[in-house]
Amino acid sequence: NLSGCSLDGAALEGTNLTGAVLREASLIGCKLSQAQMLEADLTRVNLSSSLLSGANMSGVNLASAVLDGADMSGCLLRGVNLSGSQLAGAQLAKADLTKAQLEGTNLAGAQLSGVCLSGATLER
Repeated sequence: NLSGCSLDGAALEGTNLTGAVLREASLIGCKLSQAQMLEADLTRVNLSSSLLSGANMSGVNLASAVLDGADMSGCLLRGVNLSGSQLAGAQLAKADLTKAQLEGTNLAGAQLSGVCLSGATLER
């Protein structure tokens, strides 16, 4: 359980964080490309400006998370909970958001080209 920890700027490329509990952690500017994070609890985490390209984040709870400016290009985000999250200016090109929960999510200025939103919930 790493809830509330600060890992700002950490190089964690390819790390297996499956099932990890990182509630309210600060991961600003982290390098998490190609990481495996299935079913992790990242509620209220701050991942602003982080590199998450190609990460598998399926089933992750990112409710009320801050991902402003994060690079999530090509991420697997199937069934992810992003309700109430901030993704202003995030790069989500070619991300798979199948069945994602996006109620109340701020996507202002986000790059969404090629995103799969099949079965995603965008509003209540």
